[in-house]
Amino acid sequence: MTSPSFDYDVCLSFAGEQRSYVERVAISLTSRNVRVFYDLNEQATLWGRDLYEHLDDVYRKKARYCIIFISQDYVRKVWTNHERVSAQARAIELGSEYILPARFDDSEVPGIRSTVGYIDLNVTSPEDLAALAVQKISASTPGILPAPAPHVPYSTAPATKAEQEHLIALSPDCWEYFLFAGTLIQGKENLSTKRRDYGLGFARHVRVIDDPLQAIAYISESMRKAELINDNLMRIISPEAQEWAFGAPGVPGSVENITHLGNRFVDCYGDYMDWAADLRGTVTHDDLKQLYHLASLFVDLPIKRTEEFIEGYASKASAIPDILATNGRGDLSMELVLDIDPEVVRQYNKEFKRVKRIVRR
Repeated sequence: MTSPSFDYDVCLSFAGEQRSYVERVAISLTSRNVRVFYDLNEQATLWGRDLYEHLDDVYRKKARYCIIFISQDYVRKVWTNHERVSAQARAIELGSEYILPARFDDSEVPGIRSTVGYIDLNVTSPEDLAALAVQKISASTPGILPAPAPHVPYSTAPATKAEQEHLIALSPDCWEYFLFAGTLIQGKENLSTKRRDYGLGFARHVRVIDDPLQAIAYISESMRKAELINDNLMRIISPEAQEWAFGAPGVPGSVENITHLGNRFVDCYGDYMDWAADLRGTVTHDDLKQLYHLASLFVDLPIKRTEEFIEGYASKASAIPDILATNGRGDLSMELVLDIDPEVVRQYNKEFKRVKRIVRR
């Protein structure tokens, strides 16, 4: 008996609130040569179409299986219910397995009995769910899936979206550290123009402060802002934040949390340069120009230390595959010391005393 032909091996029905999880499923399925209906991959096709009619066609006729991602959000949405009704119509017509339930919670879905086997997404990673879907498709129709594409090595510092998607789809050992390294490298590169401006001492005009007392007060306020940047960096690399992103021992990390943590680290790196540019771009009394210049140098070493951290982390991550291959144990722990050049501090304090004497006259 000839197997029916379908445009898709599987279609995905989900609420937008769970997109981050489902997108990883779609990426992982695609990397395994599974033909997936995932809305963001179909934007050109969906553009201008009558979506009510087209989606009914997809969920009722065009796919071999339909994975429904059940959640409270899924149950209350109009479009997800439209997709579900179409999928259930197909299941009734087919008289066999078509809908594959995957649950974020215990929400009741009309027409799907509690006795139907499902996958618990609270204990199943997107990549593991994709692997289960491949097993399901292959078991029902042997030979339907083409052989996997030749292995393409993953990047240990994936700085582009394509490289990151490839890494996430493959999920090799220690992928979390590779993703974090790539996020740091990408973020640092995105700030390269700002870094060149900082190195040149270039700054656009920000404000004018003619009153010397106000100018001194503004420097004091700026120093408190610099302390906040330091505090944020320490918070980002704290054990609590690392576990929040990378997961507790034996627990997979979170793609969203890892990239968020990496982006926030890079934000602090950029904040240092913005802080210095703010002081350099402040026009003030001639007697205070040197004080402002020296103050702007306070972040020289913190900028250097954050760059060393980024480059060192990427270097350590790149060595992990070789370490694992020899059954070794890698160490990705790194120390970040945010110190200030003592000579800059000495000159600043000396200049500050001089300025105070002038202001008191």
